[in-house]
Amino acid sequence: MIEEKLQQILIFLQQQPKAVLLGSIAAALLFLVALWTLSIRWFVRRKTQEILKERVDEASLRETAELANKAKAQFLTSMTREIRTPMNAIIGFTDLALKNDLSMELREYLDTVRTSADWLMHIVNDVLEFSRIDAGRLQLEKTTFSLADCIRSTIKIVQPEAAAKALMVRYKIDGQIPNLVGGDPTRVRQILFHLLDNAVKFTTTGSVIVVATLDSKSSDAVLVRISVADTGIGIPLQQQKQLFEPFRLQEPTGHSSPGIGLGIAIARKLVDLMGGTMEFTSQIGAGTTFQ
Repeated sequence: MIEEKLQQILIFLQQQPKAVLLGSIAAALLFLVALWTLSIRWFVRRKTQEILKERVDEASLRETAELANKAKAQFLTSMTREIRTPMNAIIGFTDLALKNDLSMELREYLDTVRTSADWLMHIVNDVLEFSRIDAGRLQLEKTTFSLADCIRSTIKIVQPEAAAKALMVRYKIDGQIPNLVGGDPTRVRQILFHLLDNAVKFTTTGSVIVVATLDSKSSDAVLVRISVADTGIGIPLQQQKQLFEPFRLQEPTGHSSPGIGLGIAIARKLVDLMGGTMEFTSQIGAGTTFQ
């Protein structure tokens, strides 16, 4: 049926004068060009509207996210400050009670309360610190300090816990590192503390080693690589992917040990603020090395 119609149309066109035939073809081409132009304009208009809508949505989402981050930071700051006030009272009165003559059993109970209160205060301080960093309210100090003294003083903080577990905590400092460097010694010490604290926490036998080497040196700056290696239980693969992400629920490790907490996330953010990088390697049963 269609073939017959086409043949009829062809026969009709062949019977027409040449000028009429050319005019018909030109008119058809003009009609197709006009139709194509209108289609393009409609397509461009639709895509433009979609892009504008996406930009409006992105701006709205960005504004909502910024407001949510501010609200989160304010909430965390307020919450941690509210918790610290009664925690200070608990710690203070527990210390006063421990100075009295107590039975062995009661002293053991109070020691447990004191240890738990210290750990809770440590968590609260980490949350407050993280909220300050996340809100961009943390200002880095710029001063001259001894990196070797910074490392040694940080090791002294974790030394009692390491000694209680019969762990060796050693350090090695590259002689090419200048005696004095520029930066924020408080934050460098804080980063080292979080890494050493976790290393000691997750190591039962063996050692923890801190190594500082000179990575590069120019006329006005030095780049130092610091590594903290332990012989601990290692980090399971499923946790490694989320290690630097705060407020993540961790999968069970099968070990009766405390969680990593916010310390590593805080250390990573501080390193980022300093313009550095943090990476790690870990093997189950063989230990972990942070750099």
